[in-house]
Amino acid sequence: QVALENAEGKLSAAERHLEEYSTRLGDDVSILFSSIGQRYLLRHMQGRLAEMEEMWRAIVAGIPGIPIFPACLALVEASSGNTGEATNELARLAQSDIAGIPRDAFWKGTHFIMADACAEIEDRATATVLYDVLAPYAPTCTAIAQIIPYGSTARGMGRLATVLEQWTEAEQHFEMALEHNARMGFSAWVAWTQLNYADMLLRRHRPSDSERAVALLEQARDFAKESGMGKVERDSERLLATLT
Repeated sequence: QVALENAEGKLSAAERHLEEYSTRLGDDVSILFSSIGQRYLLRHMQGRLAEMEEMWRAIVAGIPGIPIFPACLALVEASSGNTGEATNELARLAQSDIAGIPRDAFWKGTHFIMADACAEIEDRATATVLYDVLAPYAPTCTAIAQIIPYGSTARGMGRLATVLEQWTEAEQHFEMALEHNARMGFSAWVAWTQLNYADMLLRRHRPSDSERAVALLEQARDFAKESGMGKVERDSERLLATLT
């Protein structure tokens, strides 16, 4: 329930149900990790990942050998403005072309979170590796452990293509992501895609790109403001301000 509420942008309900869910933790490790994952996504949606920095550093230090944890930490560090730390986490994960990451239920989610972190800090070297790895999965949806939906994989591909300045590919990925996320009813991921798409258009800066970007940013901002998606709202406002 919480996972779908996050994806649909019903963040107040997700927060309430997550608190109720957390009271039932007990000694069940699977419920504990599910709760941590849901809270991570909720804080990401709210633009509050920086609040989890200390906790995620402790998790990575205390539970080594699970690649999705340092991937999550990389995005937390990127969201906290710690570019150097985020770069280091990504570099460790990307060594040997990411061949060491197990192909388990967390494999695609690990790469997808890495893609967001990579885009936030514009890590071109890691983006090159990740783009090739994720390319076959662009038409699919990413879900961590098959229970926490992260929307269309094409959005992550679009962000990586933006870092690599592959503008045509980025546009195709974002168009696909808009369609997929809307069809699944994942309104929050639609808003994220609109923001990321608009950012790409403003970087590409072709005729009519600014007009399209404004429309996307206004849609993303309005939904984010209504649903409590802090980062999407702030970043949309920041980009819109550059156009006035």
